[in-house]
Amino acid sequence: MEFLIHSYPKFVSVGSLPCDSFDNKMSLAKVLFERGLVRTSEPLLPHEQPPHSQ
Repeated sequence: MEFLIHSYPKFVSVGSLPCDSFDNKMSLAKVLFERGLVRTSEPLLPHEQPPHSQ
């Protein structure tokens, strides 16, 4: 969190987060985004759902 506080108001990439692994960086970014604590520099597009197979 300190990294993000000191980076504000600049946007930083998920890859630059000071975590041990990429999975941890993604998990942290996801949790913070879902709770409205961070935002993206560009609007996110909704994921397209693949057609259901029958």
